[in-house]
Amino acid sequence: MSEIEFDGPLVIERAELNESEEGRALAGEFVALFGAFVSDRVRPVLREIAERGEEPQLIVNGLAQLLRQVADSIEWPVGMER
Repeated sequence: MSEIEFDGPLVIERAELNESEEGRALAGEFVALFGAFVSDRVRPVLREIAERGEEPQLIVNGLAQLLRQVADSIEWPVGMER
């Protein structure tokens, strides 16, 4: 394993999320809700797509892009300068 050097303090926001009871509760709820969505809705659709001989990976890629866009909009709300 190689070492990585940083020019200053490394801040991992997930660690900040875990430092408060509210943050831990929100993170837990998000994981539970998203996990249920993937299990209950996404996987069955992906199976149907695969059974038709189509590419479920295209849907997965689209969902990944959607998640990136949602994360970006949360980090940089509309009207906020980057």
